[in-house]
Parts: sequence; structure tokens; C-alpha cells
Amino acid sequence: AGLQKEPLIYDLVAVVDHHGDLADAGHYTATCRRPSGWWRFDDNYATPVEQGASAIGRQNYVLFFERRCAPTEPSAIAQQRASEPFQ
Repeated sequence: AGLQKEPLIYDLVAVVDHHGDLADAGHYTATCRRPSGWWRFDDNYATPVEQGASAIGRQNYVLFFERRCAPTEPSAIAQQRASEPFQ
């Protein structure tokens, strides 16, 4: 039997995209989930993403996930290590 009491389900909340052919040159943008939907941030511009469009693509550089049902207060999160799993 596993030690995990709650299922580990994560939701995508943001991505950072790299635009360009070289790793050390190019342009970065971010697409983030907001209460009003997904938004794309590009320098001085913030634009809503068309409903149903995917944030996942070849240009993704970093993806950010948030665990569902996780406490939001740091003091409410018990410290865990692989050597000392939460029980």
C-alpha cells in the first residue's frame, strides 16, 4: 500500500516560452492562468488567450504546475523528504 493519502493531481498554471533558434538568444513570453482565463504576457502587452487554445507547444521552456487541494499557507505544509515520507 502506498503512503500517499491524497492523489497527487497537478494543474498547469503558467508556461514560459522561448522564441528564437538559439538557446542564448531570443525572446521570452509567459502565458498564465488568471481568474478570468489564460493570458499571454509579452513585454508591455498582456492579451487574453483565445478560449480553447492550448498553452502547450514546441516553444515551451518552463512549465509551472500547482498541486490541487494543497494548502496555500507555508506553515500548513508539512516538510517531506523521500527518506521520510508523510504518513
